[in-house]
Amino acid sequence: MEQALEYIRRQKDAIIEWWLNEVDKEYPKFYNLDKLRGHGKLYFDLVTAVHIPVQEHPLFQHLPEWCQILFLKKVPIVHVMHSSHLFRQSVFKALSDAPLDEGKLMKVLALLSERIDTYERQVSQYYTDHVHSQLEEQEQRLDELHDDKLNLIGKMAASMAHEIRNPLTSIRGFIKLIRGRLPEESLALVENYIHIIETEFDLIQMQITGFLTFSKKTCRGSLCLDKPPGTDSFRAGAH
Repeated sequence: MEQALEYIRRQKDAIIEWWLNEVDKEYPKFYNLDKLRGHGKLYFDLVTAVHIPVQEHPLFQHLPEWCQILFLKKVPIVHVMHSSHLFRQSVFKALSDAPLDEGKLMKVLALLSERIDTYERQVSQYYTDHVHSQLEEQEQRLDELHDDKLNLIGKMAASMAHEIRNPLTSIRGFIKLIRGRLPEESLALVENYIHIIETEFDLIQMQITGFLTFSKKTCRGSLCLDKPPGTDSFRAGAH
């Protein structure tokens, strides 16, 4: 096995150059090839340093920071996985021409593939964790924005309710004044109309009370008080 590994190490430059060419074909002008060459050398060391458990390799220890950089640069996970697949192919291609025993070659290929698989699984996990973290942050921002909107709506409702209630108070007062000053004969003629006005007045008062209840019980900032019925359905619609 050591003979096969030594053969691969001697093919390091050829393997990396073949890999770079394939990556550039798949994603033309997307990557800086000089920087990618440096990454390829590090990856080659990770894959071929079989005397070090892959999880203990220095490069593996820095995977979280490296994945964070790729994520911030918006490098798709499919690029990372496909590039790793192309690297695997470049190693296999180099070994296919090796003048070595086939049994030993298969053992080495299995060992290197296992290390590549471990790397790919970990990168996928880090990417998944980053995505979940981003989604949670966005959801929190949406919740905060939603609470701000509810708070604003509550203030508007309270303001509107007070503006409507003031003239209604005057109307109620004048209705009482009419009842008290009209002669009974005249009052009898308009009693039905006055009753309709009072009924509609009471309905408006109920609506105003609902506005005020909503304004007092909706979320203010990060503190949520009791919400009136229907607020949750409104919240779902606001999203």
